[in-house]
Order: sequence, then structure tokens, then C-alpha cells
Amino acid sequence: MSPAAPVQTLPPSPHVAINRNWLGFGALTLLLASLAAGWWIWLRPAANGSPVETQKTAFVTAGPLERTIRLNGQTTAGNFYTITAPIKRGPESGGNMVILKMAKGGSLVKRGDIVLAIDGRSMADHVDDVRDQLHQGENDVAKRKAEQAVEMGQLLQTLKIAKSQWDKAKLDAQPAPVRTDIERELMKLAVDEAEARYKQQLKDLEQKKASQAAEIRILEETVARHKIHLMRHEIDLTRFTVRASAPGMIVTQPIYRGGDMAQIDEGDQVYAGMPVLKVVDPASLQVEAQVNQAQSSQLRIGQRVRIGFDAFANLQLTGRVYSIGALAISSTGRSQYFIRTVPVRITFDERDPRVIPDLSAYAEVITDRDENALQVPLSAIGKQDGRPYVWVRNPSGAFEKRFVTLGLESYTRIAVKDGLRAGDEVRVID
Repeated sequence: MSPAAPVQTLPPSPHVAINRNWLGFGALTLLLASLAAGWWIWLRPAANGSPVETQKTAFVTAGPLERTIRLNGQTTAGNFYTITAPIKRGPESGGNMVILKMAKGGSLVKRGDIVLAIDGRSMADHVDDVRDQLHQGENDVAKRKAEQAVEMGQLLQTLKIAKSQWDKAKLDAQPAPVRTDIERELMKLAVDEAEARYKQQLKDLEQKKASQAAEIRILEETVARHKIHLMRHEIDLTRFTVRASAPGMIVTQPIYRGGDMAQIDEGDQVYAGMPVLKVVDPASLQVEAQVNQAQSSQLRIGQRVRIGFDAFANLQLTGRVYSIGALAISSTGRSQYFIRTVPVRITFDERDPRVIPDLSAYAEVITDRDENALQVPLSAIGKQDGRPYVWVRNPSGAFEKRFVTLGLESYTRIAVKDGLRAGDEVRVID
């Protein structure tokens, strides 16, 4: 086999290298030209020679303007009554009770409706036992009276025998000429002995009567105790079923279940006297709120209020200030100890079925109102030497300073009494 011939390559052409250098130089030139054009466009002034307008503006409007104070609170009921777990009167009053049935929270009940039922099966079984004890106690009294009658008959018979022996001894001791002094003395001793025996048995009979009466009294007291015991349990059983004493809406109370706070429900264990339900009058719903003591002087009874609810963003009702606390109270929490608030109660002018007690709510109390006020945003007002002014756009498009007279002020807007007209454009200061 012959060896392979070597591969020959041509040297690079000088024209190809020159073309590559020109392409790189052209790309660099194009990049520099693009950067220069962009820089020139970005710094180029506007067509009219003024810089681009970037300031925020607003227009003077005419309409109602209100000054309000916002309060936070929650809905409560003015008229309600609380239903608690029954307090058992029987001697076995300890231990928790289990809720067998209860009315659902938010439901409406009528007078006489069952709102709470406690499981009373174990108590009913205990009542049967107590009733049997009562019958047994009554039978024990009757039996003991019969036994005492037999015992008393035997004692009376023994007493009669002792009386006859005493009479015989007295007859035997009558004087006789044929008897010696010793015989007469022995007969006298026999009479004294029979008399003493009779009197002793007569005294024993009286003590026996007292003993039997005391024994019967003890048994009768036991029967009376069983009767009271039974009566108390029977009353407890009737209290295990609770009925509404007046119509209203059911509001369940909170309870700790498994370490967490929850609403009481069927199957929960409750102790005697524990609040379980509230029956509230829906027509007496109100808002209990607090106002800072620095703002309390602006509130008056009868002021109109707009009421909103955190649970219903689109629901807003009207109401009025019903009462204002006479004394300020300290806020809860160590960090707010020195902050004093005044309690305020607000009533509703209108109703909505979604409004129930214990809803978080806010109230905007209208302290002042201007029906037709020229108004601008608060951020459009500046101050110079204590005098308020605004920047107003003039016909040439520039802004000029204009001093104004201010009026009613809200949280975001303020009325201008003099110096502006509706439709004027003012500059807003950030």
C-alpha cells in the first residue's frame, strides 16, 4: 500500500482579513451613534422651550363637606337576658353537665321555645334510686311501728303481772294472830319488793315509750330527707330544659375548647351558672365605642353618624349619638394606661338583618357640615407667615401664588371661602 499524499492548504487571503476589520469598526461606530442619539433625545427640551410638566394638580370643586370623628367599637344589644347552665339544688350538685340541644346562634326564637336542653339521663336514673329509697324509708317506718306495738304489748303484760304480784303480796301481808313477828316482817319485805318491781317496770314503760317515739322520729326524718332530696332532683330535671322567656335573637357565648376559644355548641360540657346563651332584642342593637378625651368635647347627643362594619364592606347604616360617658376611663394594656377614652353609645336609625351583636364596627360622627363648599385637597394648602395660600394655574399655563381664606376642614379636604372659583386648577404638594 502506498503512503497517503499530504493535504495542502492555501494561505489566507489578505482581502478577507481586511473585510473583517471593517465590519468590526462599522458595528462599533453604529453603537456609538445610537448612544449619542439617545442621550440627545433624553436631554432635548420640549418644543416650546419649557421643561416637561411633572407636577400633580387638582381642580376646585363645589359640594357638601363634612367634618367627622371616627370611632371604633362593636355592636351590642341594649335589651337582652342571659341563659346560664342550671344550678343543681340536690346534694350531688358537683360535676359538669353536657349540652344535649341548644338553639343555633343568630336564629330567632319566640317565647316558650326550647333554647337549651341539658342531658339529664344520669340524673333521671338517680331520681329513680332516690324514689326507691323513699319507699323503703316509708316501709321502715311502718314496720318499726308494728314492731314497737308488739314490744309495747309485751311490756304492758309484764306490768300487769307485776301489779298482780304486788296486790297478792299486800293481801298476804294482812295481819293475822297466828303469825309470828318474823313471818309478818318477811311478808312486809315481800310487799315492798313487789311494789318496787312494779314501779320500776312502770318507769321503764315510760322510757320505752319515749325511746320508741324518738326512733320513729328518726325514721320519719330520714323519709323527709329522702322527700326533699327527690323534690330537689325533680326540680333540677325541669330546669334542664330551658325555654325562652321573651322573643329575640340567639347569641352563643364563647368557651375554651382544646385550648382555643370557640362558640359553645351541642356536646360541650358546662358547669353550673356558666353563661351559655344570650337572647337579645334585635330592635335594641347599638354600637358601643370610645372616643379620645381630647375629642369628646366635639360630640353632642343626637349628632348624625355613619356606621360601617368590618365584616360587610359594602354595608353602611345611619344612626345617632345616644349617650356620652361622663367620666373618662383608662385604656386596656400597660402601654396605653395613660390614654383616656370616653365611652359613647350610638343607636341605629335603620336596620339590616346581617347586623348581629359582637360585630366590630366603626362610626363616623358628623360634627359639622357645609352643604355647598368650594373645596381643595389639604395637600394643596401652603403657609407663609401663618397665611394660607395655594398655587393656581393662570391663563398662560404657569402657577401663581394666591392667598386664600379657609373654612371647614375634613381629614382629606378643606373648604376655601375666598380666593378661588370652582374649576380652578391648583397644584398639589406632595
